[in-house]
Amino acid sequence: MAPYCTGGFLDQQPCVFYFDDESRSLSYCYYTADFKTPGFEPQWTQIQEESIAVVQTVDRQIGPQCGWLLLATLIFLEKKKDTHDSAQNITVPHGVLARQAALYFLDWDGYATDLWRKYGHVGTLPNPPDYVLMSTASGIRVAETVFRSLVMPTIAIFHPDTPFPEVVTTVNEESVTVFARQTLLPQANEGKKLNVVLLSGDGGILEIFNALLAEDRSEKYEAPLISIIPVGTGNALAHSCRIIQDNDVTYGLRAWFSGKPKELRLFKATFSSGARVISDEGRRERSVDRDHQDIPTIYGAIVCSWGLHAALVADSDTEWYRRHGADRFKMAANEALFPSDGSPPHSYKGEVYVMREFSEQYERIGEGAHGYVLASAVTHLEQGFAISPHGRPPQGKMHLVRFGPIDGQQAMEIMKKAYAGGQHVNDDRVQYIPIERLRIEFGEEDGRWRRVCIDGKIVKVEQGGWIEVRANQTSVISIVSMI
Repeated sequence: MAPYCTGGFLDQQPCVFYFDDESRSLSYCYYTADFKTPGFEPQWTQIQEESIAVVQTVDRQIGPQCGWLLLATLIFLEKKKDTHDSAQNITVPHGVLARQAALYFLDWDGYATDLWRKYGHVGTLPNPPDYVLMSTASGIRVAETVFRSLVMPTIAIFHPDTPFPEVVTTVNEESVTVFARQTLLPQANEGKKLNVVLLSGDGGILEIFNALLAEDRSEKYEAPLISIIPVGTGNALAHSCRIIQDNDVTYGLRAWFSGKPKELRLFKATFSSGARVISDEGRRERSVDRDHQDIPTIYGAIVCSWGLHAALVADSDTEWYRRHGADRFKMAANEALFPSDGSPPHSYKGEVYVMREFSEQYERIGEGAHGYVLASAVTHLEQGFAISPHGRPPQGKMHLVRFGPIDGQQAMEIMKKAYAGGQHVNDDRVQYIPIERLRIEFGEEDGRWRRVCIDGKIVKVEQGGWIEVRANQTSVISIVSMI
C-alpha cells in the first residue's frame, strides 16, 4: 500500500500526518501557508510507536474514494532532550509531554490499521480519577514532573468537562498511610467505588493496602481501583503486570486506557514480637503494626526475602544510591558479593521451612546456612530481571527462589541468568518451588543479618525470632493490569 497523508490537528494546531507502510512510520508536520509554495519540503517529525498511549475513535464516516475513515484522537508522548542535573548526578526527563493528535485513519490494511489494532480503544474511556496521589520521594523523584507533563494533560484531554481530581502530595513517610485511612477507607466503607491514580514505586501500593487492612471494613466496602503510574526504582508490580513493558515509554498511561481491573491478592507476613521496621537509612526503628489478634503483621504483594536480596535493598536504600535508579542494586551487589576485605559473601544462619502447594506439611530447606532466600508473588523485580518466570501476578501465587552459601562469582552467574529470561530457575544450584507458606527461624547474632525485605520495606527480626509468610490471603484493592 502506498504512503498517504491525512489532515488533522496536533494540540489544536493544523497538521499534516504521513503514514508510510514501507518504513512502518507515522510522522507529522505543522500546516502552514508554505505548503502551497512550489518545491516546499516539509520538516517531518516521527511519532515513535512505543510512545503511543491510546487511539480513541471519535467518529466513523465515508471518505471520498477510499471507503471508511476513522476519525480518532491519538495520545502520544514526545520527549525532548533530557536535562542532566550535575548537582545530583541524575538525568531528569524534563520536556516529556502528552500530546493530542486528531486525525483520520484509513479503514483498510496497512500501518494505520495495525496501529489501530494495537492501540485502539473501543467504548468508554476510564472514569476520571477521584484522586491523584503523588509520592514525591519515590525513585529519582520524578513524580511531580510526570504528573504535570503527562498525567495532568491526559486527564484534561479526555475529561475536559469534569472537575479536576484532588491531588495529594506526600510530605513524609506517613502521608500515604494517612491518606488511605482518613480519605479512602471511610468512602470505601460507604460503598463508593473510588478511582485513584498513584504515582509511586512499589512502596506506595504497600502502604495503601496495609493501611486499609489495619482498620475495620464494612459489609458495603468497595475496593478502590488503583491505576499505577510507576515512578519508583524497581517497579516490580508494574513490570510483572505489564503496566509498563520493555518498549513502553508511556509511564503506564497505555495500561490506564487498555488495562483491566484485577483484584490484587496479598500474602500475609507475621513476625515474632520483637520485629522492628527500619527506615531513614537505618536511623529510625519502630515496632511492626499488629493485627486484630495482636500479632506483628505486614501484608505484601511482591516479595519477602532474607539473605542477599534483603541486604541489597536495605544497604542501597540511601539518598546517594537512589540517585542511580535501578542501578543502585547492582552497585550494592558488588560490595555484598565481593567484600573489600577479600572475604566471601556472608553465609546466613537459620532454619528455612516451606509448605509446598497442595501440601499440609512443612519441609526443611537447606542445611541451616543460606545465601539467597526469596518468596516472590511477581515475575519481575525490575525491568528484565525475571526472578520467578512461572509467577502469575496479581493472583497471589508464590514461588521460593533459594540457593545456599556460594562465592561471589557463582552468585553473579545465577543473577545474570535471571536477567536472561529467568534461566536461573534451571540452574542446579537454585531451588525453585511453588509454595503456600514460608517460615524462617533466625540463628544470627548480628542484627544486620536478620533483616528481611517485604515489598521494599525492611524489617529487623530480634535474635532467636522468626517470620512466617502465607500466600494468597486477602485483597482490599484492585489494580489496572495488562494481564
